[in-house]
This record gives sequence, structure tokens and C-alpha cells, in this order.
Amino acid sequence: FGVDSPKTTRPLTTLGTILRDLGRAGDAERQLRRALAHRDAARDGSDVATASLLVNLAHLLRATDQSDEAEAMLRRAIPIYEQQSVEDDLSLAASLGTLGQLLGRTNRAAEGEEMLRRSLAIYEKARGLEDASVANALALLAELLDTNGRAAESVPMLARAVSIYERCGDAHRADLAMAAGALGRVLRDSGRMAEAEPLLLRALALDAQVYPADHEMIALDLLRLGKLRRMANRLDESREVLMRAKAIYERMGDSDRSKLSWATEELERVNEQERQMREAGPRLPDARDATPATQG
Repeated sequence: FGVDSPKTTRPLTTLGTILRDLGRAGDAERQLRRALAHRDAARDGSDVATASLLVNLAHLLRATDQSDEAEAMLRRAIPIYEQQSVEDDLSLAASLGTLGQLLGRTNRAAEGEEMLRRSLAIYEKARGLEDASVANALALLAELLDTNGRAAESVPMLARAVSIYERCGDAHRADLAMAAGALGRVLRDSGRMAEAEPLLLRALALDAQVYPADHEMIALDLLRLGKLRRMANRLDESREVLMRAKAIYERMGDSDRSKLSWATEELERVNEQERQMREAGPRLPDARDATPATQG
């Protein structure tokens, strides 16, 4: 057929996908771009196969910090899906969700929220209100709202996602852990410590059933829990879990230096709080603290 034949589109797409899964992002991008160019040259640029290729390429570009190009691919794919039959609604929902995430992370929250709400509505209509895809969409929308100072609105969405995942069974244990951890973090940062800690402990316990003890998700759970305990002035307990998180990130090497820095900074805050408490000395008893001996 020749290297530029449209008939090479499918094998190029397959090769690009394999290279992506092998971690060879640059080679994968070249093959997927070639496949897309062949489809465009053959004037097949408005069918579902092209939309799927655009979305695959968008995911790769986003993962390699090429957000602008990823956005362009998604914006081209979405109208193709919109023109297709109902069978392709889930592909449309997924593309809207990915674009909404991308927009939210590039300071375009209003448009990102619109995309995520459209995605959620499609999943609810196509899959029903209790499907895991609905919980996924709720979690993405809640993340955007929380990131933009709307934590109160994100709480019921995350609570609903947790409830759905609970009913979905063991296949979604990791998703349940993620949603419980996110909800615990939002409640912690809203000052609702008593509600937050059981959720953070639950996320840690669930992730411990899914991942090895030195996995980054375990470290993230420990970090969240350590911060909560520091905020509650339970400094010894905070230090213990933060040291565990830091040790995991140190074993990971250079793969996630930012989270190692976060763990280190949290430990420094624990030490600083402890120092301030020592300098302040013991609190003098207040008359209101006294309890008459006759009251037992």
C-alpha cells in the first residue's frame, strides 16, 4: 500500500497505542499523528474512528504537558460525537469530562464546569443514577468546584460518589478509596475534623487492600491524615504518619519530588507547632475549668 496509504491508518493507530503503553510517548505521538494525517487526507475526518483517534492523541498530549494541543484535539472530537447516534453518547460524555478537567486545570473553571455537568448528565441518562461512571463524573466535578473555592458544593457530590462506589462492590475499591479520601480532605480543610478523620482512615485501609505498602497512594493517604492530626494539635500522631509518607516518597526517588517536599514541609510544620507550644508553656487553669469535688 505504501507508507502514506490511508490503509495504514489502523496499524499506525495500533502501533501508537502500544508505544504509549510502553512509555514511549514521543514515538507514540508520531505514529498517532501520522494516522490522523492519513484520515484527514482520505477525507475521513468526521467519523467516529477519527474522533476516537483524536481523543487518544489528546490523552497522550495532556500527559506530556501539551495542554493546548490536547484541547484542540478534544474540541475537534466532541462535535463529531455530537453528530452521531445515541450509541456514541458515552464517548461524548468521556470526551466532555476530559476537556472539562483540562479547562479546570488551566484556569477556565466556568467552561470546565459546563463540560463536566454535561458529561454527568449524559452518564446519568445512559447508565442510571447508581453507575460507577456517574460517580466518576461526580468526583471530577467536585474536584473542580473545590479547587475554585466552592468546597461546600463539592461535599454532597463526593458523598454521593462514595455512596455509589459502596454499592458497586469490590471492583471499585480503589475508586471508593479515592472518593473517600477526597471527601475527607475537603471536610478537613473546612474544619470538620470529626467527620474527616474516619474517611481518611477508611481511604488508607482500602488502599492498603489494593496497593503494596510503599505505593504512592498509601503515601498520599498518610499525608492527608498527618495534616489533619497536625491541625488538631495531635503532633506525635501526625509525625508518625508523616514519617511513613516521607519514607515512601524517598524510596520512590525522583519520580515525585513535589510530594516528598510536601511531606517534608508538613513535618517542619509539626516541629514548629511543637516549638511554639513549648514556648507558650502550660495554660494557666481558668476558673471555669474547676469542677467541685462533690460532683464526682
